[in-house]
Amino acid sequence: MGLKQFSTTVPAKVIYGGEHAVVRGGHAVVAPHVGAFLKLSYCPDAKEGDSSLLLRQNVDQLLQRIDRPKLPGTFQVLSSIPEASGLGSSAALSVAFTRILDQIDGRTSSERELLGRAKEFENHFHGTSSGLDPAGVISPYPVLFQRDQGVIEHLTSPLQVEVRLIDSGLRAKTIEVSERVKLRFQNDPSGLKEVDQEMNEAVVHLVRAFKESDRKQSVDLWVKSFEVSHRCFVHYGLVDQELLEQRDRILDGGALSAKLTGKGLGGFWLALYPKST
Repeated sequence: MGLKQFSTTVPAKVIYGGEHAVVRGGHAVVAPHVGAFLKLSYCPDAKEGDSSLLLRQNVDQLLQRIDRPKLPGTFQVLSSIPEASGLGSSAALSVAFTRILDQIDGRTSSERELLGRAKEFENHFHGTSSGLDPAGVISPYPVLFQRDQGVIEHLTSPLQVEVRLIDSGLRAKTIEVSERVKLRFQNDPSGLKEVDQEMNEAVVHLVRAFKESDRKQSVDLWVKSFEVSHRCFVHYGLVDQELLEQRDRILDGGALSAKLTGKGLGGFWLALYPKST
């Protein structure tokens, strides 16, 4: 008889708009990205030493957060989600671990329950999570999200534009990015509020783009949203000269618009292209 094993696979996520403003109560649109994934497996009967030390330490610390005893056995993770890239590697692990616990307990959590527990686990990695990244990993559709309300709406209409991920080749830690924004606006809180409000406008355009049935008008709204979002990233101080030059090359290559997804200072670009008929 083989060893009993629990496993789950979750996708990466991409944020279409609302970055940074969402942690201060703004809205955001996030979606699963099935082009990258994380698979977490747990075998309670295997030797504990088979787990990587870092993964085992993270698992034990996550269990401590919910006052749950240490689990025997071994955990294994297989992931194609690059770390520090803005694609939700820590959120994927948090959601996967929550689902593993559900399997162990014989429980099926609702989307809201799963999000609440995964958000608590992601606090381990980022201090205080808005819940946006886990929401993008959990939902099969893009969602409109707000920190206090959670998932407000599932945006199920097909995209009228092609969205491509382009790796900037640059990486930045979350704490580095947060400190950059904090220092930039420490003496200008009203300036930060204005940029957050502009980022919310980008989200309004996005939601309209999803719901617009006319392709041309939908594409125009996508472009408007991405342009506003990119401008906000610049105002936040999260688009350095190398990234600006990358964006110029993306646009010269035929993209309608492009914006960073995630925290900024690197990671991935989201680039818009006309959708082939």
